[in-house]
Amino acid sequence: MKRVLSTSFATICLILVGTIAVFWSRSLTKLDRIGFLARSDNLYCLSTHPHGISLGRQSNTRAARRDEPAAMIPKIGWSVSSHRLGSIDTFQGPAYSTTSATGIGGTVSGEYWQICHTWEPAPNHHFGFGWTVVPYIESGTRTSYENLDIPMWFVSLCAAAWPFYGISRRLYRRRTGRWVAAGLCQTCGYDLRASRARCPECGTAK
Repeated sequence: MKRVLSTSFATICLILVGTIAVFWSRSLTKLDRIGFLARSDNLYCLSTHPHGISLGRQSNTRAARRDEPAAMIPKIGWSVSSHRLGSIDTFQGPAYSTTSATGIGGTVSGEYWQICHTWEPAPNHHFGFGWTVVPYIESGTRTSYENLDIPMWFVSLCAAAWPFYGISRRLYRRRTGRWVAAGLCQTCGYDLRASRARCPECGTAK
């Protein structure tokens, strides 16, 4: 049972590594996001950016964005979006402008609201890791945006750790079995055919 669970977990990890590789390549040209807006008006989202993944949370989301065009205000429940990096969306709505800490900003030209889908690392980013907390007031509502950035290489490394351990352990057991069958020490491979109790090379019991 333990072996079955270990193999199943390793398989899931390998699938995760492949999925990360796909989104890693997509992150160079596209910004993908999965979001969930709770009834408490808190928005939770998982998004990708060039070479990284972001976990974000925004409080009082709909209340703070009530002055934006209706098409831009998120609805309660799940949402999925994908935008080409550097693309611009135009919405008709009231005069309004803003720039967030993640680099996504809006500008106004007459009655049209434009948003450019870009991403820039925060000043405190180190090796792809970053933590951003931005409290601000928008449309008269106090809100805040919290964002955790994790590099793709770190997620891939964590996902690949268990399969790598399992493969290396299996190869070690196979090698040890061959050595024991050939009359060699299971630790150092020394020839034990002339020895009785212990390996004269490393001291391992025969």
